[in-house]
Amino acid sequence: MPAVRPALLLLALAALAPATVRAQAPLSLVNDRTTVSSISFDGLGPLLEDNVREVIATTEPQVSVIGKITGFAASLLGRGDENVYPFSPVELAKDAVRVRRYYAESGFPRASVGYDVQLDTSDNAVDVTFLIERGPPLVLDEVTFAGPGQTPVTAQLPPSLHDDWEDYTQSIRLRSGTRLDQSSLADLQRQTTSWFANRGYAFAYAGAERFADSTGLRADVRVKVDAGPRARIGDVRLEPIGGPLSVSDRVVLRELPFQPGDLYDASELIEGQRQIFGLGLFQLALVNLAEGQPRDSTVDVVVQVRQGDVRSVTGYAGYATEGGVTGRGQFTHRNFFGGARTLTPALVWRTGLGGETVGANPATAISDFQATLTLQQPYVFDRRLSATVSGLYRRRNDRIERSNQVEASTALLFTRNTLQTASLTATVNSRTLLNSRVNGLGLLSEDVLVSDSTSLMSRVASLELGGTYGVVDDPLAPRRGFVLRPSAAVAGGPVGGLSFGRGRLTATALYPFNDRVGLVARATGGVLAPYSGTDIGGIRDYLLLRDRLFYAGGTNDVRGWGEGLLGPKVFDFDLARIDSAEIAATYTGVGGRGKASASVQLNLPLPVGPQWGANVFVDAGRVFAPAGALDGLFTPAAFYDPGEPVPSGVPGALDDVLALYRDEGGVRVGAGAGLQYLTPVGFVSVALGVKLNPSYFDRRPAESGPALLLAAGLAGLSPDDLDTDAGLAEAQRVFDQNGFTNASDEPFDVEEALSPSFFSRLQFHLSLGQTF
Repeated sequence: MPAVRPALLLLALAALAPATVRAQAPLSLVNDRTTVSSISFDGLGPLLEDNVREVIATTEPQVSVIGKITGFAASLLGRGDENVYPFSPVELAKDAVRVRRYYAESGFPRASVGYDVQLDTSDNAVDVTFLIERGPPLVLDEVTFAGPGQTPVTAQLPPSLHDDWEDYTQSIRLRSGTRLDQSSLADLQRQTTSWFANRGYAFAYAGAERFADSTGLRADVRVKVDAGPRARIGDVRLEPIGGPLSVSDRVVLRELPFQPGDLYDASELIEGQRQIFGLGLFQLALVNLAEGQPRDSTVDVVVQVRQGDVRSVTGYAGYATEGGVTGRGQFTHRNFFGGARTLTPALVWRTGLGGETVGANPATAISDFQATLTLQQPYVFDRRLSATVSGLYRRRNDRIERSNQVEASTALLFTRNTLQTASLTATVNSRTLLNSRVNGLGLLSEDVLVSDSTSLMSRVASLELGGTYGVVDDPLAPRRGFVLRPSAAVAGGPVGGLSFGRGRLTATALYPFNDRVGLVARATGGVLAPYSGTDIGGIRDYLLLRDRLFYAGGTNDVRGWGEGLLGPKVFDFDLARIDSAEIAATYTGVGGRGKASASVQLNLPLPVGPQWGANVFVDAGRVFAPAGALDGLFTPAAFYDPGEPVPSGVPGALDDVLALYRDEGGVRVGAGAGLQYLTPVGFVSVALGVKLNPSYFDRRPAESGPALLLAAGLAGLSPDDLDTDAGLAEAQRVFDQNGFTNASDEPFDVEEALSPSFFSRLQFHLSLGQTF
């Protein structure tokens, strides 16, 4: 019998296919070398394209953005796409049947599926479009539950569970009038079986069937339930996988939330598995019912674990604009002196090498060295309670200060589940300021004793209570629910030299509109309240407590602004070195006694693949009551020696600059959009935020601050004067007369420094991990 040519077979299939198939000439030219160029779908309806693609066997090249970029790069190198995407008329016809069956299983029993094939003879490639007519959906009428022989389900339950069962039947997600598909039936079976398994019925079975009416478009669902005997935990045994363990059986089994004799609860098996895996000692942890046991009133449990490396060393190196070359190293011992204790010494060093400086002055590069030692005890009287003791040494050199810090802390952590925790932390912190950059700005007088030769030291003893309470659908990738994170701290007493109270609350809510579209809202508020003589408005206490202040702006906050830059900012330039005549500056956030911020983000899918997502957002925030100590920057004392006459007009002009500076406060709003890509190590996210109501300095480079101060302090020109051509000309004359230059050693341009820029409204963010 002669072989049937593919072209003739395609024509035959076209003649037999539904009317929606439209033959495209010249399909007679299709041969065994024809390939697929693209696949699209017309009439998808509520089903996701990614799910429909998984049903078909026909494939297309480079459907993802990454694939397209790779293919484009390969074509530039003359290689092109080396994969083959053959076109098979027989497989295409089978695909149409597969898609129709998938729609029937998804609740569209009368769906019809055809296809449209267009041939490009120059490439010998076809574009395939599946043409889908869904038809009316299959709608649910009623869900009923029954036991063996149509007896009521409550006949299998003790009276104490009757009300719980009634509540469950009223709360199921499958409701009258909704589209009925196979996945809904499977979910209903799993939910019902889990309800019984979490209440002692280890051998419960639930099977759901649908019964359609004569039209085939309405159906009832009946769930048959066989609860079986109510069981208690019998034997619990540990089975190591791959070799002996370095800890005793007791250390592992004490993490289980149940013991022999307890009523069986399937959710406790999952919780026990999480607890054991949380020790960090095991690569694998499984807690399951023993196989082959009889269906009776006791159940045996098997715990299987595979131990990982007890010791590990990790490290990385990177680069950041502010801190330059950055390195981190960490050693972890997960069974220190037995008992699954974890000892972790770690080093983090932002070296400042190659980092951002103020002009060409290398001394202004930010560096930060931190060494920590942490010991964690996973079991303290109860599996839910753990303890941590840690110590820290930090040597810091940033935009405002140079300091040393030593800290010791101990914490108790209570963990009910992943998003229900409470912690109590006691900390003693000793901090020594070796030098303040603010001194160079003329803010500190000699009697404050912060200089290269002397130091200022503080000690803070604090007690902090924190917690997390969340109810979400999936702790690893939540899409519905809420999470609250409150904390409150108090510092003072005979050990500490500074006294204050500090509270903070972050609330996050998530709501999905469908499988791929969802809304996330977040709000944060906090306040710092000094007492017993501590004055955050004084420069000394401000410097010693600025790490406890609140800041706004950044990837995880109001995204139109950089990290900590929403609200009042310091212009990092050195008046003490004004004789160098170089003006170069950067912004550094001042912080405040309080903060309020909120964000709303809409997460959306992208049609380039399931790993891709997009979002649009609106953020707003405010930092309250910045430290008044920095007002000293706007005084004649920053420009003139004691006893030196101050030109008329200078104090008033500096007051006007101060008023402008204080106007940096208030509610600031930003909006923007971003992209996310899910990689094996987490989300890679990019976002662009736009300042909708930027402040005066938000719209200008950092050099605008020194330009205003010098114009006011040396020439008595106020910001209003500098809005005129005559004022700008006078300021430029003064700057030229003093020989001021910019960081590139070029004459300083006052007008350029004070001119607003549209690009200053934009803030780009790049992050690894799910930030919102």
